[in-house]
Amino acid sequence: MVRRLEGFDVGYDRFEPSRKLITNRRFGGTGRTCPPVVFVDGVYVGTTETYDVNSVLWVDQLDAVESYPSAARIPIEYNTTGTRCGVIAFWTKRQG
Repeated sequence: MVRRLEGFDVGYDRFEPSRKLITNRRFGGTGRTCPPVVFVDGVYVGTTETYDVNSVLWVDQLDAVESYPSAARIPIEYNTTGTRCGVIAFWTKRQG
C-alpha cells in the first residue's frame, strides 16, 4: 500500500533483504536515505528505519492511511523531530 503513496519510495534493506525500507522520494537521487516519521492511531512510533511497518501492521487491520511527503504540509499534531522527511500515519480498525 505504501508504494502508492505520493512522495515515498519502497526499497529493500541490502543487509536484510526481507525488510522493506520506506524513504522520501525527494532525497532518492542524492544517495542519502530520508526515512519518514510514522504514527499509528495518532501515536508516534518512530521512523521507517526503526519501525518496520510491514512486520507490524497488516492491510486488513488498517482503516486509513495519511501521508505527508513535505514538512510544509504536515498538520501540527504530527509535528515532531525528523518530519523533514515526511510523515505517514496509519489508523487501525477499532475492535469491538
